[in-house]
Amino acid sequence: MQRAKVLAIYALVASVAVVTTVLALLLTQKTIPGTGNIQTVGVGAYWDPLCTNATTSINFGLLPPGSSKSFTLYLKNEGNSDIIVSMNPTNWNPTLASDYIALTWNREGQKLTPGQAIGFVLSISVSADAQGFSSFNVDIVISGTG
Repeated sequence: MQRAKVLAIYALVASVAVVTTVLALLLTQKTIPGTGNIQTVGVGAYWDPLCTNATTSINFGLLPPGSSKSFTLYLKNEGNSDIIVSMNPTNWNPTLASDYIALTWNREGQKLTPGQAIGFVLSISVSADAQGFSSFNVDIVISGTG
């Protein structure tokens, strides 16, 4: 009888250890560092509202799955006619990063007159189930068309 109690206690301890290990695995987070290059066509992208400090790249920093970040930047029509602006993230590396990362902004379809500068917010969101990569690169192409 005493042996049965000891075996039952060992079984209970082993079960607790397995549950603890499973919970530890479920609570593990993966952090994804990121970078991004900004290319502009017909417009300029800047860090400051006076449009003197050009934006050529963005370091998104560490982005844990399920997280998001926003950056305020400025856009200027550097041409001599009205344009409509659009943004397209391209050249994802690795390509599967685009399945888990959303890159958006708040100025799609905005009309800009020559010389006009406006602020915009660029937001990046990482899906909570992001997997298969630990870093990424993306080119953010901002275009102005007449």
